[in-house]
Amino acid sequence: GLDQDVQASKLAVEFKVISGEGTDDYQKVLFVVDASNGNVLYQESLIYHGSVNVQVNEYVTSDLKADTCGVETTRAMPYAKVVIGTTTLYTDVNGALTYTYSGTGSVTVAPTMGGKYFTVTPGSGTLNTVASQTVADGGTATFLFNPGAANAAISTAQTNVYEIANRTRDMILTANPNYPTIQTQTGFVVRPNLSGTCNAYYDGNINFYLSGGGCSNTGFGDVVAHEYGHHMVSSAGSGQNQYGEGQSDVVGVLITDSPILGYGFQTCSTGIRTASNTCTYSA
Repeated sequence: GLDQDVQASKLAVEFKVISGEGTDDYQKVLFVVDASNGNVLYQESLIYHGSVNVQVNEYVTSDLKADTCGVETTRAMPYAKVVIGTTTLYTDVNGALTYTYSGTGSVTVAPTMGGKYFTVTPGSGTLNTVASQTVADGGTATFLFNPGAANAAISTAQTNVYEIANRTRDMILTANPNYPTIQTQTGFVVRPNLSGTCNAYYDGNINFYLSGGGCSNTGFGDVVAHEYGHHMVSSAGSGQNQYGEGQSDVVGVLITDSPILGYGFQTCSTGIRTASNTCTYSA
């Protein structure tokens, strides 16, 4: 018997059953059966599962302005790629995940500067990294990309571009979960810190320039939303031209909830366009 359930002694057979080795259905179970009739007297799984919690954050410009004008803050890194042992996982929208595994040993946790939906490929400098951590069963690992980089425009551009691209994608799919291409697309390339100044562009990827020539690093805020807006237009099969520019500006305005576009692109006191104007459509 078990605990307070006292039973009379009887002859039993004890054995273990193992199945599905090397697969997700792996089982190892202890059985104790009545030797006279085969009835199961007791059974217990011999697989003990460990788990670790992971939180991935990033240091970004808080108010969607150029990094030279805004204040940096720590935010959760959505959909970040995390390798635990040999398994690739992704955080949720809040930068968190829980990983359950067979056994109770420690595991190595290693996030990367990128995620499920966007791949960051910098044109200059090196990709932001964090050191991997060895985490015991039941433990929590917290990571921060671009720590304390309030004045490092090259590093901050990577986290800014990643954050705003994900935020823009989420906004589009909230409005239309079946938006063509975007609903299923993974690994879309974002390219901050390209050689050149005072511009950003869409060519199937979204691309942003280094600071210089009187302009800030363009990997920020509604500039990112605008360029991903061009991808939105392209994915729907619409022509770009004036429509693409206007619709992409609308995406930027929806992200910042402000009529001023490109705040800090050239100066921290103004933007480069405004949606609050007297322009009226004319055929």
